[in-house]
Amino acid sequence: MNKRLSNTFKIMLLCGVCMHNSYSMDFQSKHSVFESSTERKGSTTGGMKSVMPTIVERQGMNFDLLSESIQEAERAVQGQMRRESSNPTRVLVLGTTGSGKSTLIHALAGKNLKASHTEDEDSYQIEIEGGTLPGFTVGHGISSATDIPVSWHDQRSNLVYWDCPGFLDSRGVSQEIVNAFAIDQLFSPPSRVKILLAMQASEFQGARGMDAIHRLNKLISLIPDLNQLKQSITLVITKKNNDGFNVMKMVSGLLHKAQEELECRRSEERTTADLEGAIDLLNFITHNEEKVSSFPLPNSIGSYQQFTDQGKTISSLNRNPVVNPRHVLRFDESVLFNVLMMMERFCPVPQIIQEWKDAVHEEYRGKELPALREWSGFIASLHAKKDCIDTPGKFDTEFSNRLPLRIKSRRFLQLSHQLQTTQRYLDFATRLAAGNDRPLENLQIQTLLAPVVADMMTELQSLIAHKELIEQQETETKRIKESLNKALQERTIEAQEAERQYKTLDNKLKQEKVEAELKHQALQNQLRQARSETDDRIRSEVAAEKSRYDRDISLLQSRLSSMDQSSLISNLRSRIEDLENELRRYQNLVMSMGGGGGGQYVMTPFGLMRFG
Repeated sequence: MNKRLSNTFKIMLLCGVCMHNSYSMDFQSKHSVFESSTERKGSTTGGMKSVMPTIVERQGMNFDLLSESIQEAERAVQGQMRRESSNPTRVLVLGTTGSGKSTLIHALAGKNLKASHTEDEDSYQIEIEGGTLPGFTVGHGISSATDIPVSWHDQRSNLVYWDCPGFLDSRGVSQEIVNAFAIDQLFSPPSRVKILLAMQASEFQGARGMDAIHRLNKLISLIPDLNQLKQSITLVITKKNNDGFNVMKMVSGLLHKAQEELECRRSEERTTADLEGAIDLLNFITHNEEKVSSFPLPNSIGSYQQFTDQGKTISSLNRNPVVNPRHVLRFDESVLFNVLMMMERFCPVPQIIQEWKDAVHEEYRGKELPALREWSGFIASLHAKKDCIDTPGKFDTEFSNRLPLRIKSRRFLQLSHQLQTTQRYLDFATRLAAGNDRPLENLQIQTLLAPVVADMMTELQSLIAHKELIEQQETETKRIKESLNKALQERTIEAQEAERQYKTLDNKLKQEKVEAELKHQALQNQLRQARSETDDRIRSEVAAEKSRYDRDISLLQSRLSSMDQSSLISNLRSRIEDLENELRRYQNLVMSMGGGGGGQYVMTPFGLMRFG
């Protein structure tokens, strides 16, 4: 039976089957999730195949509305718990609808109370002056004004009062589930817990005394460790008339009735298990008067002053809170069935893993090799621990809590919150199943996670190999490029050196050319000066020679006059030859000095002249 329950629940979680839309098929199968009471008694007909659809139809279960209610309760409780500071004591105020829990909390908070007539004006009711505490609603009557737990933190005593809606009475399957989930959250560690049990005086009186026993038994089923329950409980009897009847006598009277019923059952050999725990608890309370207070009805209109046990109640709540008490949630099979059917809505593990996979893909795709290697190592560590990751909470611990802060994106934080919420729902369902003798195996999340992680490892290894190949190609390309750049730089340096040498040589040649031109100019100047000096010397010599020639002519003329003609001619010829020889000598001299000098010397009647 337990194996069938665990397997069916895992199928609901893994496959997301909407069982509330297909329960008839499941009920008709031979692997029914539950056995009915008739089956357990040995009946061979009927069973859950016929019972459970009737229960669901009669309860009118709206799973969408129930899901929203649980989510609202979860947000409210978690939000208020996050605002708790300095490790306060959580006081769970429990009682039936109409027992005055909300009004009692206002009285403990020190709010001013006043009494007024009820609508039929045959009794009194208590009202809050100056408005209620934040989040609280106070009702008068048999219907509850509270649907989800609300809290108020008394900073003076460091007590946080939690008004738990109608936990000890039946307000339908949906409200029972919401109440159970909320109270389960309040017990979650770390916690310091006290129980403030509000019970109406009418529950202790007459034949209804067994109603009080039933409430106590339900409380015992919630906290099965009687030592923890005795340590944590404070009893407040509400709506007691001022008839002078002591509350301790009411508790003693209830104890006496329970003992009588116990003896009666023993004599009739009927079960007594539901009385023994209640009698033990009542016996403890009767011997610890400080744990019992009275919150009586008003006896007149006006300011309410009858709650004289306020200080006593607060003092009892401040003493010895229970640290992380063990609690168990017990329900009939109809509630348990609906909770397990509903849990697949709160535990969409395949969807979470798919969203996680998409988020991781989005994170590492397009990243460089160092980031890919980091992700590969991270996913490899998950793969190595895959057999140990069997719950959403462990998955969150192994993944979300180990993520480097730099990549904790909003999407990952949302997934972490979703995993934590899913774990709380699974813990609730597990405790609920265990408390009702329906052991529930933890969801084997590795059956979904392992192939996803393996695929991601393969993809990452492929990406890394591809990136490494690209990196190698880029490295080789870079090496070749650097080699080419180096060769180009060397050639450039050589070209620059050649250009420098060319410029140096060119400058040298230009300098030499300038020097040569200067030398040539100097030589030209020297040549012009030499020519000028030669011309001047030759003119001087020619002039001197002409003068000598003229003298010779005059001398000849004078001689001619005294000489005969033949000797004159002979002398004249001889003299002409001498002059011609002299002239040739001068011509050769001029030619040797100026290469011709750009002209030539000719003997004229006027002397030696240069032409050209």
